[in-house]
Amino acid sequence: MSVLVDILLVLSVTLGSLLVLVLIAPLHLRAGGEVDGEALHASYALRVRWALGILGLDLASGMRPTLRLFGIPIARFTPDKRRTRRKKKKPAQSEKSEKSEETDARRGPGLVWFFRQRHHLWRLALRMLATLHLRGRVSGAVGMPEPDDSVWLALALNQLDARLPPGTLDLEVDYSDAVLDLEGRLTSWLIPGHVLVVGLALYFFSDLGRALRGRITPPDPRPQPQSIGSASSSHGDLP
Repeated sequence: MSVLVDILLVLSVTLGSLLVLVLIAPLHLRAGGEVDGEALHASYALRVRWALGILGLDLASGMRPTLRLFGIPIARFTPDKRRTRRKKKKPAQSEKSEKSEETDARRGPGLVWFFRQRHHLWRLALRMLATLHLRGRVSGAVGMPEPDDSVWLALALNQLDARLPPGTLDLEVDYSDAVLDLEGRLTSWLIPGHVLVVGLALYFFSDLGRALRGRITPPDPRPQPQSIGSASSSHGDLP
């Protein structure tokens, strides 16, 4: 009996130590890419390093994901062709399941819930942004099909730019047409435990978190312009 207790104690200490290490070890990310909506072209590269390079993951367009240990490639992943074939053979079944998930809102958050709560989720994302320590630069032009949507996009980008280091965002908003032309490089470092604690605190103890859980309904954070002209005049920082 004592041997079993000792084994369980060793397993518990080992798993607990691994969990603490996962939460406190720094995570470094480096991403780059470009998107050309007119030419329907996109390329990306993502490099992830955990615990000062003990484990790493490299992702890039046109290349297989690579898992690294101390910088040495130890595994390369390939997409499951059988799974993609099953999805192609049964499109009707997947469409039915997606419709049932969207229509049955009582079973959990769906697309409709995310759409209704998008402004509160955006505010939570802005508060979480400080934990990511983003650096780099993103430039290009963006635009929505509707001018009113482009106004809200400009407001959101202004809020994002105010929380990032100066010069990180260099984006122009097109108010007349749908545009997506981006190019950028970003780096980030974070402590998973810090991100987890901040996220849980915001979700359970902030007004936004209680609103997302359906406890309260805070006032709509969006401004209420009467027209596009009045929105542009009242917000002088719009592009």
